[in-house]
Amino acid sequence: MIKKIDNQFACSRMMLPEHREHLRAQRLQLENYDFPILDEQQYELFERTIIQSLNLGLGIQVTLFADEQFLTLEGVVKNINLLSGQITLLSKDGRKAVTIKNITHIKEM
Repeated sequence: MIKKIDNQFACSRMMLPEHREHLRAQRLQLENYDFPILDEQQYELFERTIIQSLNLGLGIQVTLFADEQFLTLEGVVKNINLLSGQITLLSKDGRKAVTIKNITHIKEM
């Protein structure tokens, strides 16, 4: 009886071969990507670009790493929330909250 209780979740360790291949491909993609090393100068440029977008209404393109993938968003900064560490971008698709620590690149449009 004890043996059954210990191994009751043993079947949940099995994965379909397609799922294993997908996870392996994802892991290889992340391992092969060179994450940028951001220094203080880069953060100052990010800050300047974000503030210019907020004050002047300039469009920016933000690349970020979230949910184990890279996303590129375009829009105008409408709000900066330092407590939560997020900026709000207004784009064609609506408002999007972007976590500042996930940003890997920002450029003006």
